[in-house]
Amino acid sequence: MKIRSALAAAVMAPVALLAVAPAFAEAAPVTHTQAVPSLAELEQAAADAQKAYDAAVVAAAAAFKAMNDYFDTPNELSRKAEEAWKALVAANADVKAADAALAEAKAALAALPETADAQERADAEQAVTGAKTAAEAAAAAKAVAAAAYAVAKNELADAQVKISQEYSAAKRAMEAALAVKQAADKALADARAAATASPTGSATPSTGTSPTPAASASVTVPASGASVVPSATAVPGSLANTGSSPATAGIALVGGVAVLAGAGVVVAVRRRSSGV
Repeated sequence: MKIRSALAAAVMAPVALLAVAPAFAEAAPVTHTQAVPSLAELEQAAADAQKAYDAAVVAAAAAFKAMNDYFDTPNELSRKAEEAWKALVAANADVKAADAALAEAKAALAALPETADAQERADAEQAVTGAKTAAEAAAAAKAVAAAAYAVAKNELADAQVKISQEYSAAKRAMEAALAVKQAADKALADARAAATASPTGSATPSTGTSPTPAASASVTVPASGASVVPSATAVPGSLANTGSSPATAGIALVGGVAVLAGAGVVVAVRRRSSGV
């Protein structure tokens, strides 16, 4: 009975290990492929980039002309600023004239002789008062003219800044379109060079890469916890991919060891039973 039990255990141990082997098998890898643009697609992309760049050049030239015309040609805001400046200049002249009149009236009052009668002195004092009032009015008018000129000047400056910014934006758009065009041209040139260098003459590699040989194994991205392995294409000199898990070989080895151990147990029991 003991011999049979030991023999059964020795035989069933590797069988049980092999039975659970699929549980340790790796999850099926997921292959991600990246589409490679064809030569026709690259040619279309280069043509579209050229059109976009041409349009950006035209827009930038128009913005530059509009900016120059705005600065060189009188417009509503520039005329308004000019008129406000002229009004300020005139107001400043009025202030100077009123101040001079006031100074003259004060000098006349001070120059009256002691023999001047009361009427002469009253007239001189009245002239000083009138000149002073005129000077104050001229100063107030100058302040109003200065404020109006400041508003007109700021409006003109804001408009000039805006149109300058429009030109700067158009220029940046042109530079960005040029960068896209250059990248598309390079991608097309690389693809044509790769197609020329390909043995079949029809390779369409991606931008900046050399043609991939047809015999190369594609790289697969395994699921979580699995290792990266090549696809079904076998590499010369290596074992072909059989589809089994790498853990199967280890499990089989453990099973073999278990078989040998079971055989040893059977031999030991037989010797003990025979009294050896």
